[in-house]
Amino acid sequence: MIKGASPNSHEMLKKDPSVKDGYRAPKPGEIFKNPTLANTFRLLGKHGKKGFYEGEVAEQIIKVVTDLGGHLTLDDLKHHMEMGTEEVDAISMKVSGLGLKHPVELWEHPPNGQGLVALIALGILQEWEKSGKIKTFTKEDFNTTQYVQARMLWRTPC
Repeated sequence: MIKGASPNSHEMLKKDPSVKDGYRAPKPGEIFKNPTLANTFRLLGKHGKKGFYEGEVAEQIIKVVTDLGGHLTLDDLKHHMEMGTEEVDAISMKVSGLGLKHPVELWEHPPNGQGLVALIALGILQEWEKSGKIKTFTKEDFNTTQYVQARMLWRTPC
């Protein structure tokens, strides 16, 4: 999946001439080095946020976005650095049922992001359980068809 997700995937994988395409995921406990990421951290340490929004790192971000068909400029990144990020309040949802012993309140960072999708999916599951469309799961239900279908909803963006 990493190979198809990034034009720089080889930098996130372990070089191994014995496997197809010459790269594979690191194995547990195996030493893995990522010099490009290390260089990014060095630049951030040396220049602060300018090390990200200007210079070499910014130029590489623009290259990847452009290569993938997007539109982003160095001026866009510089403007964002100067303006900063808008402060936002976290969003939450109180969840009960779903096999929980006690109700919990889950907090996520608000849109744009996957946090909202997670809360929506939990809300759907919670309402399905309340309406009887799915049952309350127990330990014994793990990996049953109904359990797996509910988990698929949880993993699939709405």
